[in-house]
Amino acid sequence: MNRERYLQEIDAVNAAGKYHPTWESLSTHPVPDWYREKRLGIFLHWGVFSVPAYHDWYARNMYIKGSPEYEYHCQHYGQPKDFGFKDFIPQFKMEAFDPQAWVKLFREAGADYIVPASRITGASCPTGTRRKWVRTGTSWAICWWRRSARA
Repeated sequence: MNRERYLQEIDAVNAAGKYHPTWESLSTHPVPDWYREKRLGIFLHWGVFSVPAYHDWYARNMYIKGSPEYEYHCQHYGQPKDFGFKDFIPQFKMEAFDPQAWVKLFREAGADYIVPASRITGASCPTGTRRKWVRTGTSWAICWWRRSARA
């Protein structure tokens, strides 16, 4: 699919939906009571970008010559054409991931809710990479995270 056709398809889906990409439309979405009533929530981004320990835009910016991410990547891993973002995926093993310990820490800090987030989109990862990523553990991690938080 070419880029223009892809963007047209996205626009068509947005136009047909209940909400539209405007503040006015989004402000009509009801805010859940639990969200309004709670005093502290922790949102965390944890994903493959944690391997180079940069940030969640690393996957995009490491390919932009002259960007700080590009310079960092070349210095530590070599040229992106030789060692791309996909090469970090097997290194994101989560062997030290202890969801019970994290939930305990966040509860002790006073958190009422935890929202794990990740950047896995067709816009930032090729389809094959996204599928491999899911198989390598993200679904497992979120599943255990939810189970621990409810315990």
